[in-house]
Amino acid sequence: MLKIIYYDANTKRNIKEIDLTEEEIKALSLDIEDIIEFHINFIRQRVRQNIDKIVEEAVKPQSKLLSEQDKRELIRLLLEKEIFVTRPRDLPGEIKKLIVKKADLSVLRESE
Repeated sequence: MLKIIYYDANTKRNIKEIDLTEEEIKALSLDIEDIIEFHINFIRQRVRQNIDKIVEEAVKPQSKLLSEQDKRELIRLLLEKEIFVTRPRDLPGEIKKLIVKKADLSVLRESE
């Protein structure tokens, strides 16, 4: 049996658990060699995709993901660090992280 536990390190609580039986593990092994690595890679890939989606939306001129003040701060930071890119996904990781941190994701959810 394989137990996957989602643990909140801040509250020190288990959020969710999933138990896979030997039969489920065997079935997954048909096309997944390492279930844990597959799971980790899936999450990391989705994180990268969503960060790029948030960043691309946030830098659009009419975007409401960032406040006007946050947009001005971002422009100032990019100029200060002499960062000039043609595609938002080429921004440095630290800038993307800052954008995601300040982004109001409810704006994206409302448009869906």
